[in-house]
Amino acid sequence: MKMAEELVKPVWKDNPGMTFGHALKVVADQGDPQAKALLEHLRSPAMRLEEVLFDKAVGLDPYWEREGDHYRCREGAAYETPEELIRVFVQSHRDEILSELPDDLKEAFEARY
Repeated sequence: MKMAEELVKPVWKDNPGMTFGHALKVVADQGDPQAKALLEHLRSPAMRLEEVLFDKAVGLDPYWEREGDHYRCREGAAYETPEELIRVFVQSHRDEILSELPDDLKEAFEARY
């Protein structure tokens, strides 16, 4: 399988400001089976759950942020990885998270945490 960035390089060449997600959708819409599979994975409940949890967890450490399709950490962050940030957030806010999650993400949450 091609690396994800290799899949979208031709689209980025003509549209350098396009986000990875948008470029991947363009390639998938053109019929590339690898791009279609990756796009389906990125839209899965497990991946959407990670985005939702990250966005909520940023309150614990404002040095983290999401920039389009990527997580970014500035110097001074208390947590070294986005996974660590999410894990700590989930440990301290589990009930609150479950009460606020949309139904389609609750199953993914309970399976993972």
